[in-house]
Amino acid sequence: MTFVGFSMWSFSDAIIRHLKDNPTIHVAFIAGLGAIITVIVCAPLLGGFRDTIFLPKLRLRLLRGVILSFSNLMAFITFANLEMAPAYAIIFIIPVAAKILSVVMMKESISARSWFISGLGFLGVLIVVRPGMVPMGIGSIAAFLLVLGFSIGQVMTRWIGKEHQTLMSMAGFQYALTAIMLGLYIIMRGEVIQMSVIDMAWSGLIGALCIFGALLVSNAYACHPAAHIAPVQYTQMLWGISLGALLFGEYPDMWTLVGAAVIIVSGLLLLRSSARAKKRTDKIAIKPL
Repeated sequence: MTFVGFSMWSFSDAIIRHLKDNPTIHVAFIAGLGAIITVIVCAPLLGGFRDTIFLPKLRLRLLRGVILSFSNLMAFITFANLEMAPAYAIIFIIPVAAKILSVVMMKESISARSWFISGLGFLGVLIVVRPGMVPMGIGSIAAFLLVLGFSIGQVMTRWIGKEHQTLMSMAGFQYALTAIMLGLYIIMRGEVIQMSVIDMAWSGLIGALCIFGALLVSNAYACHPAAHIAPVQYTQMLWGISLGALLFGEYPDMWTLVGAAVIIVSGLLLLRSSARAKKRTDKIAIKPL
């Protein structure tokens, strides 16, 4: 089921790419509405409205939702303007970026080994974007902003604590806020959504796929160790390459593949390093007096 969840996210990204000729703001707005409808229908599976609203730290959860709604918009801009393989290569730096941000935001300490692995991940990004050789367009800039926003959101999730959140607040808030803010933006500009019915349906499906994907992935993390689940996420790179080639005629060059491989290896090494550190901490915690 984990694979299905990550695959849903990949297909939603491919739909964004397919709709790239439509105004990105309009596509993101309708996707947000699709996500809201899905959340309402699936509310009991996502934690319910009561717990979502009345659990502690509502302000922090709303702030996290605002930050992630910004990341959502950046995701739409990324896949509308950047080919899928390089987009995923940049986005997969999120675990490394979140690790570094945890030092700044939560005053965590990380080992020299983790710093080295983090540096390896950023080296992979440099291989993909090749500064000075590959122009930095709006898609690449949006991808880096997505990484920053989503990494902050991940750290805030740990900061808030799982006991103070439901899946509805973790996933639903960000899409609700995306729809609300983009809707207000469209109204203030006096714009009229002029998309075909089919494209509007595709846009709504994006939101539904994102929510169902979040439900499956979150359930997998709740039932199995993170070390068993997280590596499955990297199958999204295979989806990115396959869907990009089959649907859009996009074939990544050798450097993009090499950089993506370096980023994936660094992410897996960082996960393994974190798991080892947790085991050592647990052993110390239960050491008899």
